Amino acid sequence: MPYSDQRAKDFFKDIEHLIHQLYTNPLPRKLFNRAQSVHRIIKSIQHKINNQNIIIRSTDKSKVFHLGSVQDYHRKALQYMNKINVYTENLYDINTCHEHIENVLTIIDPMLKKKNINLDLWRSYMIPNE
Repeated sequence: MPYSDQRAKDFFKDIEHLIHQLYTNPLPRKLFNRAQSVHRIIKSIQHKINNQNIIIRSTDKSKVFHLGSVQDYHRKALQYMNKINVYTENLYDINTCHEHIENVLTIIDPMLKKKNINLDLWRSYMIPNE
């Protein structure tokens, strides 16, 4: 047996022994308590997410997450938009989205008539759900 094969076997045997030790030896009491505490925090966050109208966001400057209600974020967004006055209401009743849809349809209509586009596929992906 070459020397490198024996070294590899010894290495894997040592790794197996180390993993076995890590799984069979009890955790130190301080580490065990910390693990339980983190586990409770995670379960609490999961419960809040599943049962309430909650948003999780990372904060701007730190690596901390913030839990907040949807209504709170909506209120803050409206306050921000009113404060900086960048977002304005469309007073002229012009629907640019409708214009874009009309432009797309005028391009796609000839393709649909020539059967270059599968009509069923187009209906399933392009017509909005009502």
